[in-house]
Amino acid sequence: MPRKIILSLIFLFTAGLVSAQTVTDTAKAEEKEKLRKAAVEFLRETMVEVNSMRSLENRLSFGAELASLMWFHDEKEGRAIYMGVTADFRRLLFEFDSQLNQIEAAEASADGEEPDMVGLFMGQSPKFVLERKFQKAMEMRQQIALSLAEHEPDRALAFFADSITAVTNKDFRARAEERDSGFEIQLMQQVAETNAARAAQYGAKALEKGFNYQHLELLKKIYAKDPEKGIEFAGAILSRYKSSKMEGSDSWVLHSLIDWAESTGSTPPKTDKKPIFDKSQLRDLTEVLAQAVLSGDDEGEHFNGMYMEILEKYTPTRAAQIKTKYRMNTAGSGRAANAANAAANAMAAAANAMSVAANTAPDPVAARRAKAAEERLAAEQKLMEEVGTMASKNLPAEERNKIVEQARKVISRSGGPDKKIVALSMLASQVAKAGDKELAAAIMKDAESLTNPQPKNYQDYILNWMLITGYAAVDPEKAFPKLNDTIFRLNGTVEAFVKAAEFIDIRDEMISDGEVQVGQFGGSMLRGLTKELKVAEPTLRHLAKADFAKTKAAANAVDRPEVRILAKMLIIRTILSEKEGEKEKDMFEMFNSFK
Repeated sequence: MPRKIILSLIFLFTAGLVSAQTVTDTAKAEEKEKLRKAAVEFLRETMVEVNSMRSLENRLSFGAELASLMWFHDEKEGRAIYMGVTADFRRLLFEFDSQLNQIEAAEASADGEEPDMVGLFMGQSPKFVLERKFQKAMEMRQQIALSLAEHEPDRALAFFADSITAVTNKDFRARAEERDSGFEIQLMQQVAETNAARAAQYGAKALEKGFNYQHLELLKKIYAKDPEKGIEFAGAILSRYKSSKMEGSDSWVLHSLIDWAESTGSTPPKTDKKPIFDKSQLRDLTEVLAQAVLSGDDEGEHFNGMYMEILEKYTPTRAAQIKTKYRMNTAGSGRAANAANAAANAMAAAANAMSVAANTAPDPVAARRAKAAEERLAAEQKLMEEVGTMASKNLPAEERNKIVEQARKVISRSGGPDKKIVALSMLASQVAKAGDKELAAAIMKDAESLTNPQPKNYQDYILNWMLITGYAAVDPEKAFPKLNDTIFRLNGTVEAFVKAAEFIDIRDEMISDGEVQVGQFGGSMLRGLTKELKVAEPTLRHLAKADFAKTKAAANAVDRPEVRILAKMLIIRTILSEKEGEKEKDMFEMFNSFK
């Protein structure tokens, strides 16, 4: 629970920094370059702050993200930072490995005596604490690999495979390898985006540990990028199935493979691609599936004929054997069995008919609710269309006010406070663009009335972030003070939660050296956050373009160093990762996301 609380608080801080939006037009090329230079300078300042952190785990996690950010500006320098991070990580694993080997050697020399435990604090042996640290290091290893994979997936996979060689302890190594397989396939899918041939090579080697659904997803990705390499990888999968015995419980994966493979050879063909398997290969795979079903001791308890269509199509003999083994209904079942089945089917049909009749009976209350919901959605859609074109049509004030009045009525009946705040902000921004600042301010007052000016809980803070978004669109000068006030209020709350977590964290799992351990947040956390918030990147980009100094000041207003650095990295990523011609989401899309 404390870990979830801390994650939520970190989310709140970073969410706040992505919630202010301005109406600045697309910056000119020279303005964009100036902003990028300012972001790089900010990045270098942040690097100094990261290097001063006490926790090695935090320095490594943040270092990986810094390398990813620098890569957008200078690939050579970004790669150099990654090399430093990966080297430090290998040294960390080597240190853990050496310590554990020493502990186990001491235990062996103690003739098997159990170590003394201390009252309530059992489980605090040096070996236990070290094992927990190793588990955290494995999570960090994944995040470093994901961060590197954004730029060089092939190098990321190599790091992930090579870094574990620093571990010699058998227990450590076995645990790591057990949890690595699924993540390796995830990295291979990223490799396939840029190098399908290399991904096929890696995938074929990974088949030594078996075939699962993730391998099937990898096959689909490779086939989509390079059909020939996909067919090559599919051949390796077929060989793997034919050369090793498959458990009956894994038959659904093979069935999924055959089902998808059939779709690549549809008749008439949907594309010019060669099918992933020819008919002979599909028969071979179906034979493996049939053998798995027949050999599964417990398969008969849940086998319901879901594979029969494919089995009868490619191997009718095996299909007949399966029907016999699991006593499935056939023409030779006997008159008594057929009569019993007919009676049971008749009863089931009658019951089903009664159920359908009951369920389809008209419900006037439900019908009215459905009609009201349809009318509300239609009104909202009309609102979107009218408001979206209001500023560009240059309407007379009287006609514009009529649209605004109707829109406010529709908004008052739409959803909860979050949706209303977004809708009112959207309306106010369009009114402001039309030149009526006074009316826009009045609309924003309606939105402000839906928030708590002294937020206490998570929902209060989220609603305040949405209000800041709207005020920034209508009156940018009001966005920064509200944002800073909210961060100021959160500082005390975060510190209190961290103190409470530290009080119960006797194993130093969440807080070490006075710092929240954010290793699990490094790398992908920031990119995941911006994707989840949908409008995060463009809104933060607009905020930085409006006043980069104030944007930096907002990040620096965060007291906790680890959370402050996360906020800074989010700002930097938004600016440096901007792509040419990238379409920016607006408040209309945010409004639609509530439907």
